Amino acid sequence: MSQKKYMNYGINHYSDENQLLNKEYTSDLVSGKLLVNTPLYLLIDTKTRSAAAFFFYTLQSFEKAGIMSQSGAGGAHRNSFYTLNENFSISISIAAPINPKMNTNWENEGVIPDSMETNDPITALIN
Repeated sequence: MSQKKYMNYGINHYSDENQLLNKEYTSDLVSGKLLVNTPLYLLIDTKTRSAAAFFFYTLQSFEKAGIMSQSGAGGAHRNSFYTLNENFSISISIAAPINPKMNTNWENEGVIPDSMETNDPITALIN
């Protein structure tokens, strides 16, 4: 019995020199019952960034989930910290995730919700 692949390719990471660092994939092997026709809604707010934003942005771009509430924080780029002296360090972006479907990411603007509900996101889900 073969399973249909729903999403097997998620995102690329590029360095500042626009060199491909790595590709990230999802598995098409899913244990348990697939809920293909069941809607998935995710709540996001202004503090959502990094790995959570990556997850939300990827699901949204492949039309696997609806994003509700507020725009995310906008932190997408991979940073490294460098010590300048004993009192100071600096964070420098060294790579940027690029979604292969959208050819961009959520840096600075955050993940943009499908429905903006600033007062009560739970009500938005019910409606």
